[in-house]
Amino acid sequence: MHQAYILDTTMLLQNPFNSNIAKQFSNYNGFDGSTLVNISTKVCPKTQEVHETFRNFILSEGFSCILGKAAVKRNAYRFGLYANMNDDGTLQGVAHDLYNFVVERPTFGDKFSTFVACFQQPQIENEQHFETTMWKFLYRLQQLDQQYHTYDPAVSSNPEDNDYAYSFGRCAFFIVGLHPKSSRSTRKFAYPTIVFNPHVQFRNLKETQKFSKYQKIIRQREFKLQGSINPNLAEFGEASEAKQYSGRHVEKNWVCPFHAKKIDKS
Repeated sequence: MHQAYILDTTMLLQNPFNSNIAKQFSNYNGFDGSTLVNISTKVCPKTQEVHETFRNFILSEGFSCILGKAAVKRNAYRFGLYANMNDDGTLQGVAHDLYNFVVERPTFGDKFSTFVACFQQPQIENEQHFETTMWKFLYRLQQLDQQYHTYDPAVSSNPEDNDYAYSFGRCAFFIVGLHPKSSRSTRKFAYPTIVFNPHVQFRNLKETQKFSKYQKIIRQREFKLQGSINPNLAEFGEASEAKQYSGRHVEKNWVCPFHAKKIDKS
């Protein structure tokens, strides 16, 4: 059995997103090798159910990303199930839990780790609906974060730049959207989901010349599964990654609906 990364609650006491409503909607869980564990409350049955569905999906042959598989196999991830992506309570709950992950992430060492936020609502109508809903949520989340943190200085806040990445808690993330209406099998999951992958992990892979190896394996697996690779995929750092976040095959003239400003709090 792989190492179980147990939650250290003493690390999470200085969370700025600690309002009563944030704590009410918080659902921050880790997998101990046999079941989910929560930092403050008993994990509800629905969260257990959706987590099991998610874990089975990632570990199935139908999921192409071997880095995501590695995080799940090694229990190096945190998972939360939330109500509606459009609700303020959900937004604050995710902010609370994502910040916990930012603080806790270094304890995973050099293992690939990730934070997974699944949502019970809204019912996704099509790929465009998910893309719009996802970016609206990410925008609101980033606006909330700007009250406390500057943008990660290692990346650009402009989605048109090649070095763009999403930022929260002064930590850059590569976003992966999953939902039931996706045309890509590796992105087709029963619940609308946003996966937050720390950007530093990809930079480390590139610096150690391992990124190309993993990228080649992932693309080979995706081609085998679907007969093609996602046409939005680009070389890391050579085009804006924003086009890849929702998983939809975006138009050539696509403009990201999200724009953030770097705020100097010094």
